[in-house]
Amino acid sequence: MKQGQARKVLGLAVLFGGVGLTIAAVTTKGPIYQEADASPSVSGAEERAPSAPQAPQADSVLRVKKLDGMEPLPTDPSPTEPETTPSQAYPSSTIADGSQVASWGFSSETKPNPCRVTITIDQPTFARHIAQMVEGKIFSERVSPNMGVSASHFLMSIALFELAPIETEYLFDQDNAPNSCSFVFQYVEPDEFGNDKIYRMESWALEKATYKKINWARFSQNNFPKVARNIVMDSKFTALANSESFAASMQMREDH
Repeated sequence: MKQGQARKVLGLAVLFGGVGLTIAAVTTKGPIYQEADASPSVSGAEERAPSAPQAPQADSVLRVKKLDGMEPLPTDPSPTEPETTPSQAYPSSTIADGSQVASWGFSSETKPNPCRVTITIDQPTFARHIAQMVEGKIFSERVSPNMGVSASHFLMSIALFELAPIETEYLFDQDNAPNSCSFVFQYVEPDEFGNDKIYRMESWALEKATYKKINWARFSQNNFPKVARNIVMDSKFTALANSESFAASMQMREDH
């Protein structure tokens, strides 16, 4: 999604049934969306495997296509520096350490051979930063900070639909990008003992040939079902998001 492209929520009437009207009220202007995953969905929770620390990749960014507040936080900004983002070499991370999005609880890992991008939302961090995400234009001003507790899964589903296309386009924008890649969105939520559990949200895949056919500056996310293959929404996550949608709608009416 290029600079200035209007952001729209994916046709959630297709995936979320009757939640579409509520989602339209929660989002701001809205992005494009990408394709689905051929790998099987893993429902439920799994133990979070420890990972070795990785060196920060300062050059990699979650290119939220110049959405306000979502570029990496500046370290030593220069007034003469061009605004364009330099091309990154595959497999760069799609979310930069120290970026605004990372501070909201988002992280990503890219593994090659075969290409697989995993985007993770830390639910407690996400819930604490709803107000900042409203300021960053992820959610509309009708979303109140306490919805991070009462409708966390519903709001994470919105964030998924806002950021999935950006993640996908950025991966294929990288130098030496592969011919195809699968993507997984998941979230981490502590159990009753405070131990992190990982839960699947959605998976999808995209071919580089499809990426090249898309006019990203004008692509509407409503056309996502026409270009996607094998979108897999986790049924448990979908049920949680749906169960919170009515309460979220009522709360937005009360608050405004």
